[in-house]
Amino acid sequence: DSTLNSAFDKRTLPARLSLSDGERGCSASHAAIWRMLAAMPLDAPPVVVLEDDVVLSDGFARSCAHIALAASSRHAPEDRLMLCYLGADVAEWRDRAPKLRTAAVADGEMVALCEAKYLWQTSSYLIWPAAARFLVGDMPIDAPVDCFLSRHVLQGRLTALVAQPQLAWQAKPYQDGDVLHTNLFKSRV
Repeated sequence: DSTLNSAFDKRTLPARLSLSDGERGCSASHAAIWRMLAAMPLDAPPVVVLEDDVVLSDGFARSCAHIALAASSRHAPEDRLMLCYLGADVAEWRDRAPKLRTAAVADGEMVALCEAKYLWQTSSYLIWPAAARFLVGDMPIDAPVDCFLSRHVLQGRLTALVAQPQLAWQAKPYQDGDVLHTNLFKSRV
């Protein structure tokens, strides 16, 4: 059901659709990582998830380490129901959400972590064991994986922090890929 997504993306039709094979495969890949992380102790460090078409900024690894430390230090392991998007398309920011500034440097700039209300893209994110356990417990994935995650963010069940400036990005989102996006006008023929 793309009704929720259509409220944020004007290219989306509110309709009941079947996931494409590519969307199912992408979702299954993310779910496999979540299952692996969910089996780890809650105090384990977050895992960086990178899709195959991601482009990384200079200093990416150093910045990720700083972000993981900064975000982890503010929450007990069982309360780390969050993902930190290193790159994302943000549809709407959470009102009056505080920014967390980190010591991470990306191209000579400080990185701020800003809270999103609804977003797309899963090319690059940090995920903690508590968030992975929550997601595994809420399967099956019944939407494209980015929309599945954003629904939980919108409902306040997960927190989505987004690195600003972005530390990674999808090479050509929605172009030249082999994943048919069922919820976009141009994908329907």
